[in-house]
Amino acid sequence: MKDFDSITPPEKQSAVRKECILTQKIYDQCRFQDYVRQGPVISGEKSECIILHPEIGSNCFGEIVLPGKAVHFPKWVRKVRCADGSFRPGKITVLSITPSSLPGYWNISIEFVFDFKLLLFGKHMTPIQILCCPSDFPIPKERNTKETLACSSSYILQTTLSGPAAEEAFVASDVLPQQNYSSGCSPHVLVEAKAVPENFRLVPPQDAGCFQDLPDDSYHEPFRYVFACIALQADISLFRFVNLSVNAERCDATPPCPRPSTDPCALFKNIEFPEREFNP
Repeated sequence: MKDFDSITPPEKQSAVRKECILTQKIYDQCRFQDYVRQGPVISGEKSECIILHPEIGSNCFGEIVLPGKAVHFPKWVRKVRCADGSFRPGKITVLSITPSSLPGYWNISIEFVFDFKLLLFGKHMTPIQILCCPSDFPIPKERNTKETLACSSSYILQTTLSGPAAEEAFVASDVLPQQNYSSGCSPHVLVEAKAVPENFRLVPPQDAGCFQDLPDDSYHEPFRYVFACIALQADISLFRFVNLSVNAERCDATPPCPRPSTDPCALFKNIEFPEREFNP
């Protein structure tokens, strides 16, 4: 098999040529950095679960948790904590990019969803167990309980960035996701985010703000919600795809892949000896 370098003449291998590339032209960008209050937390379990009362023989059966609904934490849940290593970003969605009333600006709405698992504690920091059973399986004879409850919380960030007005050119490709031009050929948004959980607080319903969650029955046990305080940093860029002409030349030849060796001496010979550290 011929080497690729032998196909192209040597005098043409390093020749500079014009290349047309499709790239992102950033018009405006900003950084959001603050502590955000997210909640109430939503159950991330795939089935119904029950928060079991920590005291054996208690007259209280527990609290039912419905998947995809705000979790009602009974009053006997005294403290919640995020399980180590369970916090991670679930989804970042650009909800809308609409023209602002100020010419040359765009209103941007972004939703951040984070997934995590909560540890529940009762009086004297007694761990509280969670019982989950999928609806398509029969109830097991023995309790299959766990210590964590899968949850999620969301936060909607709104900001305004400057950018060009609608243009006649439209961009579409099988590589890119399906484009939506209903907002008048708006620019695109790129989001890079980092987040760290700070604390999780139990909040009574009257302090939950504008959140509305009416109980299904006339009587319900007193409960509290959980709100998450998260340190969020997000870099937001407003851009369009543009064609650019650049000078290009052939890259260096790719080195061959090293073959695996079981000889440790062969690997040691390829390591450069740090002579400078031993010179006086």
